[in-house]
Amino acid sequence: MYAQYRPHYPREIIAVLQKIHPINQNTIIADIGSGTGIFTKLLLETGAIVYAVEPNDAMREESESFHGRSPNFKSVNGRAEATTLPDHSVD
Repeated sequence: MYAQYRPHYPREIIAVLQKIHPINQNTIIADIGSGTGIFTKLLLETGAIVYAVEPNDAMREESESFHGRSPNFKSVNGRAEATTLPDHSVD
């Protein structure tokens, strides 16, 4: 229930990101420090594959319970300094 009290990101942030790099079903994104998956949700709505990298077990588990059914959601137990993702594996 932690996530329900967290502030949400404005949807307009996706339009800003789209100006920098097109995001679609062929895009692979790493959401570093993804927490409970609030921003991950917006990224998944674009059709992109999203690696949600989070070191905190409770937050990662909450994100997994929220997004776990999405085939484009990939939960990763990692942190910014050690994502466990291969080099050059994300857009």
